[in-house]
Amino acid sequence: DKPVVFAQEPSERAGTEAVGRILAAAEELFARQGFDAVSMNTIAEAASVSKANPLRSPRRAADGGRSMPGTVIEEDLVAKRKIVTNEALDAYLTPQRDGESEIYSAIRHTLLAGGFRWRPVMVLTVADMFGADERKFLPFACGVELIHAAAMILDDLPCMDNAERRHGKAACHRVFGEAVTILASHQLLVLSLKLFHETLNLVDPDAVRFPRNRFNSEYEHLMSNMIVGQTKDVLATGKDLTEQEVLFTYVRKSGALYEFSTRLSALLAGATPDEIESVSMFGRFLGIAYQILDDIYDIEGGPEEVGKDIGKDVGKPTFPSLFGCIGAKVRMHHFKNQALEQLLTMGEGAASLRRLAERIVPSKALL
Repeated sequence: DKPVVFAQEPSERAGTEAVGRILAAAEELFARQGFDAVSMNTIAEAASVSKANPLRSPRRAADGGRSMPGTVIEEDLVAKRKIVTNEALDAYLTPQRDGESEIYSAIRHTLLAGGFRWRPVMVLTVADMFGADERKFLPFACGVELIHAAAMILDDLPCMDNAERRHGKAACHRVFGEAVTILASHQLLVLSLKLFHETLNLVDPDAVRFPRNRFNSEYEHLMSNMIVGQTKDVLATGKDLTEQEVLFTYVRKSGALYEFSTRLSALLAGATPDEIESVSMFGRFLGIAYQILDDIYDIEGGPEEVGKDIGKDVGKPTFPSLFGCIGAKVRMHHFKNQALEQLLTMGEGAASLRRLAERIVPSKALL
């Protein structure tokens, strides 16, 4: 089969001008948050540490001691990555053609209202961990968040969860109607593809490391998994499912996007096959743990940032409904540990991902 070719307008082709524009914008955003000073100091410190005692995976230690900045990076870098992502999303979510203002108003209402931004932060963290220039991964990070947003606004529709709030604001369909919300989800997926290809053109312009037909396959696999997961979730209401059947939904509804985020970021950053597999499975297990946590929030409530209605999972088979909140928390902890175990062979080089996992699924959530 011939690979799908994503056409670009002449002004948007990945030539020198387009690449320069993207890098300049990313550099400005990162510099505004103090990334330049942080990165320079971090890289210098990590380089000196790795030369004396390489705290890295075997391949990284063998390729000249190139540092993994994540080993010594400050905790507030997670917050800075969120800010950078938010500013980039604000810049990307601008109407480009006549007649797009209404659809972009709906998109901005949903995306710029808030959110944890765990998935884009994970993309940038993995890129940095493998020594890549994370500024080039910013379009990819935003694209992942667009996919998440597309899934969320569909999930909120009356025919699904019938939610009234998202991130503390009225759900998209409550403001713009169901028809515009559905169209907005389609536009978000189109935009995500555009942003993914911006990163592909920045990181691997000659398609040597990552052939475009392989990306098409990865993207198709992700979409299929997410659609199957959401379908299973919708049709499960009122049914008695086993633990394995609920887990099947968790893996596809939530684990798939986490896995896609870590997997492709590692692949584009030049990780080895073993490293790619490790961070991929890390993403999958952490995504499952977070979905269990989200289901617990639906019963107990959660942090202010969650900002959505509780009790929307009543009648749905979830881990809390099967095992109670205590049993669900035990299983959430199990999957988080499974995620962390995937990083054991990477030593201190994966410290940044371990810290991020604790932020995403905090140990205090067990209390």
